[in-house]
Amino acid sequence: MSTEQVPTPPEAFPAATVVIIRDGDNGLETLLLQRAAAIKFAGGAWVFPGGRVDEADYGDDHTDIESASRRAAARECVEEAGVTVAPDQLVACAHWTTPTNERKRFATSFYICAIDKDTPVTIDEGEIVAHQWMAPQKALDDHHQEGLALLPPTYITLWELAQSHNTEEALNFYRERPLRRHLPNLIVGEITRDVLGNAGAVTLYEEDAGYKTGDIRETDTMHRSVMTDKGWQYIKTI
Repeated sequence: MSTEQVPTPPEAFPAATVVIIRDGDNGLETLLLQRAAAIKFAGGAWVFPGGRVDEADYGDDHTDIESASRRAAARECVEEAGVTVAPDQLVACAHWTTPTNERKRFATSFYICAIDKDTPVTIDEGEIVAHQWMAPQKALDDHHQEGLALLPPTYITLWELAQSHNTEEALNFYRERPLRRHLPNLIVGEITRDVLGNAGAVTLYEEDAGYKTGDIRETDTMHRSVMTDKGWQYIKTI
C-alpha cells in the first residue's frame, strides 16, 4: 500500500468581483478591465473589477464574510474603475474557487450591479491598463477570433449575460437563480493531449460526468470548458 500523501492545496484567499452592466445604445453591455501584463496572476487578461478581501473590509465581525465581500467588491470598483456602488446594491450571482492544483487560489464571490449609461470610468493605469464596454456576445466573439484573453469564470459569466437583452433581464436572472458555487477540476497534461490532440486544458464543473474522477473521456453528461486554439469553448449538455 502506498504511503505517499496527497499535497495539501494552497489556501484560497477570500476575494470579490463585480460584474458591472449598463444598457447601451444596442443593448446590454458589461465593463471589462485589462490587467497589466506584468502581474503574475492573470496578467494581460480582461476581467471584471475585483480583488482580495482586505482586513479592513471585515469591520468588527470577522465571521461575516458576506458583508466583508460586499465591502471589498464596492471598494475594488472604486479603486480599479472609479465607479461607486453601494454594497447593498450588489446582487450575488456566483461563487468561484480556484482549482486545488493552482499555485495561487482565491475563493471569489461574484456580484452583479447595473449603473447609468453615462457613469464615467477611471482606471488606475497601474494594475489596470485599459477598459472597454462590450456586449457580452461581442466579448466572446473577440475571445475566439481576436485572442481577447479571458479566464473561465469571466468567459462563463459573459456566456450567461449574453442570454439577456438588457440590465433588467440580467439582474432578474441572477435574483431568481439559486447561487451557484464552483470548484472547477482543472485537467492539464498527457490526458488532454491524448483526448484533444493538443496540450490544452479542461476545466470540469460539478455536474460533469468526469468531475470526480478527472477523466475527460467521460462524456455522458458534460459541463466543462475546453481550451482550444481559438480559446475557451463552453460545453454544457445538461
